[in-house]
Amino acid sequence: KEGGRNLASSFDQELAERIRERMDIEANLQHALSNAEFELAFQPILSVQSGRIVAAEALLRWHSPTLGTLPPERFLPIAESMGIMEPIGAWIINEACRWAAQWPSIDGHLIDLSINISIRQLAQDQLLELIERALRLHGLPPERLTLDIAENVQLTPDSYQGRQLIALREQGIQIAVDDFGT
Repeated sequence: KEGGRNLASSFDQELAERIRERMDIEANLQHALSNAEFELAFQPILSVQSGRIVAAEALLRWHSPTLGTLPPERFLPIAESMGIMEPIGAWIINEACRWAAQWPSIDGHLIDLSINISIRQLAQDQLLELIERALRLHGLPPERLTLDIAENVQLTPDSYQGRQLIALREQGIQIAVDDFGT
Protein backbone atom coordinates (compact mmCIF):
# COMPACT_ATOMS: atom_id res chain seq x y z
CA LYS A 1 0.00 0.00 0.00
CA GLU A 2 2.88 2.37 0.73
CA GLY A 3 4.04 2.11 -2.90
CA GLY A 4 0.65 3.07 -4.27
CA ARG A 5 -2.44 1.31 -5.55
CA ASN A 6 -2.70 -1.23 -8.36
CA LEU A 7 0.83 -2.52 -7.82
CA ALA A 8 2.05 -6.07 -7.42
CA SER A 9 4.55 -6.97 -4.70
CA SER A 10 6.51 -10.12 -4.13
CA PHE A 11 7.31 -11.79 -0.83
CA ASP A 12 10.50 -10.54 0.80
CA GLN A 13 12.05 -13.01 3.28
CA GLU A 14 14.24 -10.35 4.92
CA LEU A 15 11.25 -8.07 5.51
CA ALA A 16 9.23 -10.98 6.90
CA GLU A 17 12.05 -11.78 9.35
CA ARG A 18 12.27 -8.14 10.50
CA ILE A 19 8.51 -8.05 11.05
CA ARG A 20 8.59 -11.31 13.01
CA GLU A 21 11.50 -10.04 15.13
CA ARG A 22 9.64 -6.80 15.88
CA MET A 23 6.52 -8.73 16.85
CA ASP A 24 8.59 -10.95 19.16
CA ILE A 25 10.20 -7.90 20.77
CA GLU A 26 6.81 -6.19 21.20
CA ALA A 27 5.26 -9.29 22.78
CA ASN A 28 8.16 -9.73 25.21
CA LEU A 29 8.56 -6.02 26.01
CA GLN A 30 5.02 -5.91 27.37
CA HIS A 31 6.12 -7.78 30.50
CA ALA A 32 9.85 -7.09 30.67
CA LEU A 33 9.57 -4.40 33.35
CA SER A 34 7.17 -6.32 35.59
CA ASN A 35 9.30 -9.48 35.18
CA ALA A 36 12.47 -7.59 36.25
CA GLU A 37 14.27 -8.34 32.98
CA PHE A 38 15.96 -4.93 32.76
CA GLU A 39 19.21 -4.00 34.42
CA LEU A 40 21.52 -1.04 34.37
CA ALA A 41 25.16 -1.11 33.41
CA PHE A 42 27.33 1.85 34.32
CA GLN A 43 29.95 3.15 31.93
CA PRO A 44 32.68 5.19 33.65
CA ILE A 45 33.31 8.77 32.57
CA LEU A 46 36.90 9.90 33.11
CA SER A 47 38.35 13.34 33.64
CA VAL A 48 40.75 14.22 30.83
CA GLN A 49 42.94 16.23 33.25
CA SER A 50 43.25 13.72 36.11
CA GLY A 51 42.35 10.42 34.46
CA ARG A 52 40.09 9.80 37.47
CA ILE A 53 36.53 8.45 37.24
CA VAL A 54 34.25 11.45 37.81
CA ALA A 55 30.90 10.02 36.75
CA ALA A 56 29.15 6.97 35.37
CA GLU A 57 26.54 6.82 32.65
CA ALA A 58 23.54 4.56 33.25
CA LEU A 59 22.96 2.24 30.30
CA LEU A 60 19.86 0.06 30.00
CA ARG A 61 20.21 -3.63 29.24
CA TRP A 62 17.40 -6.11 28.58
CA HIS A 63 17.85 -9.79 29.36
CA SER A 64 14.82 -11.47 27.81
CA PRO A 65 14.38 -15.13 28.76
CA THR A 66 13.16 -15.92 25.24
CA LEU A 67 15.12 -13.44 23.06
CA GLY A 68 18.39 -13.31 24.99
CA THR A 69 20.26 -10.11 25.76
CA LEU A 70 19.25 -7.30 23.43
CA PRO A 71 21.14 -4.04 22.90
CA PRO A 72 19.10 -0.86 23.49
CA GLU A 73 19.09 0.13 19.82
CA ARG A 74 17.07 -3.01 19.06
CA PHE A 75 14.31 -2.48 21.61
CA LEU A 76 14.17 1.18 22.72
CA PRO A 77 12.71 2.53 19.44
CA ILE A 78 10.06 -0.20 19.62
CA ALA A 79 9.32 0.61 23.27
CA GLU A 80 8.90 4.27 22.28
CA SER A 81 6.56 3.39 19.42
CA MET A 82 4.54 1.16 21.78
CA GLY A 83 4.17 4.04 24.24
CA ILE A 84 5.83 2.18 27.14
CA MET A 85 8.96 4.30 27.53
CA GLU A 86 7.38 6.32 30.33
CA PRO A 87 7.41 3.49 32.91
CA ILE A 88 10.77 2.20 31.62
CA GLY A 89 12.24 5.71 31.88
CA ALA A 90 10.85 6.10 35.41
CA TRP A 91 12.43 2.79 36.38
CA ILE A 92 15.79 3.87 34.91
CA ILE A 93 15.76 7.17 36.81
CA ASN A 94 14.82 5.57 40.13
CA GLU A 95 17.19 2.61 39.80
CA ALA A 96 20.14 4.74 38.63
CA CYS A 97 19.67 7.18 41.52
CA ARG A 98 19.47 4.25 43.96
CA TRP A 99 22.77 2.85 42.69
CA ALA A 100 24.57 6.21 42.53
CA ALA A 101 23.61 7.05 46.12
CA GLN A 102 25.40 3.87 47.25
CA TRP A 103 28.65 4.43 45.34
CA PRO A 104 31.68 4.98 47.55
CA SER A 105 33.88 7.99 47.02
CA ILE A 106 37.16 7.52 45.18
CA ASP A 107 40.07 9.43 46.70
CA GLY A 108 37.54 11.59 48.56
CA HIS A 109 35.56 12.41 45.40
CA LEU A 110 31.98 11.29 44.87
CA ILE A 111 31.05 9.76 41.52
CA ASP A 112 28.32 11.62 39.64
CA LEU A 113 25.52 9.99 37.67
CA SER A 114 24.62 10.57 34.03
CA ILE A 115 21.28 9.47 32.54
CA ASN A 116 20.11 9.78 28.93
CA ILE A 117 16.75 11.51 28.57
CA SER A 118 14.73 11.42 25.36
CA ILE A 119 12.72 14.30 23.94
CA ARG A 120 9.56 12.31 24.73
CA GLN A 121 10.58 12.06 28.37
CA LEU A 122 11.10 15.82 28.45
CA ALA A 123 7.51 16.21 27.26
CA GLN A 124 6.16 14.32 30.29
CA ASP A 125 4.40 16.56 32.78
CA GLN A 126 5.63 14.61 35.78
CA LEU A 127 9.32 14.29 34.79
CA LEU A 128 10.56 16.96 37.21
CA GLU A 129 8.53 15.46 40.06
CA LEU A 130 9.73 11.96 39.17
CA ILE A 131 13.38 13.00 39.24
CA GLU A 132 13.00 15.02 42.45
CA ARG A 133 11.27 12.06 44.13
CA ALA A 134 14.04 9.63 43.10
CA LEU A 135 16.76 12.01 44.30
CA ARG A 136 14.98 12.57 47.63
CA LEU A 137 14.13 8.88 48.16
CA HIS A 138 17.74 7.78 47.68
CA GLY A 139 19.45 10.82 49.19
CA LEU A 140 21.30 11.75 46.02
CA PRO A 141 22.05 15.49 45.76
CA PRO A 142 20.75 17.01 42.49
CA GLU A 143 24.23 18.37 41.73
CA ARG A 144 25.44 14.78 41.25
CA LEU A 145 22.94 14.12 38.44
CA THR A 146 23.51 15.01 34.80
CA LEU A 147 20.80 14.53 32.19
CA ASP A 148 22.14 13.85 28.70
CA ILE A 149 20.03 15.21 25.86
CA ALA A 150 20.69 14.07 22.29
CA GLU A 151 22.38 16.72 20.17
CA ASN A 152 19.77 16.49 17.42
CA VAL A 153 16.98 17.71 19.73
CA GLN A 154 15.79 21.16 18.74
CA LEU A 155 14.83 23.10 21.87
CA THR A 156 13.94 26.68 22.53
CA PRO A 157 13.60 28.22 26.01
CA ASP A 158 9.90 28.86 25.40
CA SER A 159 9.08 25.28 24.31
CA TYR A 160 7.65 22.94 26.93
CA GLN A 161 10.77 20.77 26.82
CA GLY A 162 12.97 23.87 27.08
CA ARG A 163 11.04 25.02 30.15
CA GLN A 164 11.43 21.52 31.64
CA LEU A 165 15.21 21.72 31.18
CA ILE A 166 15.30 25.16 32.79
CA ALA A 167 13.27 23.88 35.77
CA LEU A 168 15.57 20.87 36.13
CA ARG A 169 18.63 23.11 35.95
CA GLU A 170 17.15 25.40 38.60
CA GLN A 171 16.98 22.37 40.91
CA GLY A 172 20.75 21.94 40.53
CA ILE A 173 20.63 19.12 37.98
CA GLN A 174 23.27 19.35 35.26
CA ILE A 175 22.28 19.25 31.58
CA ALA A 176 24.66 17.93 28.92
CA VAL A 177 24.56 17.41 25.16
CA ASP A 178 25.03 13.70 24.38
CA ASP A 179 26.68 12.25 21.28
CA PHE A 180 28.11 15.67 20.47
CA GLY A 181 29.60 15.72 17.00
CA THR A 182 27.87 12.60 15.71
